[in-house]
Amino acid sequence: MIVMKRNYESKSIKNIIYSMKLSHLKELTKVFEIHVHGKRKEDFVESISFYIKNNISVIIDNFITYEEYNFIKKICDSNYTLLLNEKHNMREEVIKSLEYLGLIYSYYDFTERKVSISFEIREKIKLRLCKVEVIEHSKENQKLIELFKNLLDIYGVIPQDLLLDYIAQDFNMEYKVHEAIKNLWRYNDRYNLYYSDYKLNYCNIKIIDMRTLNEKISTKPNINYKYYDRDQLKNMGDGKLDCIEKEIYIVLKRQFKSSEITLKCLEYIITMIKNDMSSKEISEFIRNKTRRMGEQGRKIIEELVDRARIYYPLWTLKGHSLEDLKYNCKLMQVEHSRKYRNVKINL
Repeated sequence: MIVMKRNYESKSIKNIIYSMKLSHLKELTKVFEIHVHGKRKEDFVESISFYIKNNISVIIDNFITYEEYNFIKKICDSNYTLLLNEKHNMREEVIKSLEYLGLIYSYYDFTERKVSISFEIREKIKLRLCKVEVIEHSKENQKLIELFKNLLDIYGVIPQDLLLDYIAQDFNMEYKVHEAIKNLWRYNDRYNLYYSDYKLNYCNIKIIDMRTLNEKISTKPNINYKYYDRDQLKNMGDGKLDCIEKEIYIVLKRQFKSSEITLKCLEYIITMIKNDMSSKEISEFIRNKTRRMGEQGRKIIEELVDRARIYYPLWTLKGHSLEDLKYNCKLMQVEHSRKYRNVKINL
C-alpha cells in the first residue's frame, strides 16, 4: 500500500518560492545578490529556487543567528516537520524570518500549526548544521544582533562610527567590520529594526517623530555620546521590569485587565519616554486607549512617568539619562571611549 503525502507536507523549493509575492521575490534577489534574467514572476521563482537549492551552505553560514539555528535544528531533529505547541514553540518573528529566506514553510494540519523544510534541501541543511564553524558563526551573529538591539534601544539614533567603536570593542579582529555591517543589513531585511537617514545613521524604527527628535538633539550639540560597557549593556537588555515599571504596570492592568495588552501598552509608554515626549502626552495617550481613566488615574500615571523618565537613557540626550546629567546645566565630565572632556549640558 502506497501512502500519499498531502501537498503541504512535501513542498518543493519552487512551490515555496512561488507562493511568495513578487515584491518579496525582488527583495530576495537583492538579499541573495543574484541577477534575474526576465521580469515575469516565473523568472524570479526559477532563479531564486535554483540559488537556494545550490547555496544552502552560504545561506546558513551568512544569514542565520543562533536562535534561528536552534529552531532549524529542532525541526531537523523532528524528522523535518515540527508541531508548534507549548512544548515546541518559537517567536513568530523567527518563524517569519526563516520563511522569508525560503528555508522553512508553515501550514495548518486541521487545527494544528506545523513548520517543515522542503524535501529538496533537508539533508543539505542537516549536514551543514553539524559543522562546528556554523554553530560558532551563528553565535557571533546572535551576539552582534543583541549588541545592535541594545544600542538602538539606548541611543535611538546610532552614528556609524559609534557602532563601529562598539563592534571593535566587543568582537575580535577576525570579525570584519564590513561583514558585521552586512549582517545587520541582512537581519534588518527580515526583522525591520532600523532605517538609515541621509547621514547614514541607524535610526530605531520605534522613533515616533524623527523631525522633532532631530530638532531636540540639535539643541544639545556639546553632549558626547555616553559609552556603556558589556555588563551595563547586558543588564539593560535583560527585559526585566524595574520597580517603577511594575508600578505603571499595576495601574495599567486595572484599566486594560489583559496582561498581554498591558505589557504592550507599557512597552509603548517606555518608547514614548525615550522619545522625550511629555508626561501629559503620555497620559493622554493612555486615556484615549482606555476611554475610562479618570483625572486621578491620569495624575498617577504622570507622576510615575516623571519618576521613570529620570533613569531612562533618552534618545535626545545621546544615551544619557537625566540622572546622569544631575538635572542641571553644570559643567560635567562625560566619559568617551577614547578621551574625557568637559561639556556644557543645556536641558
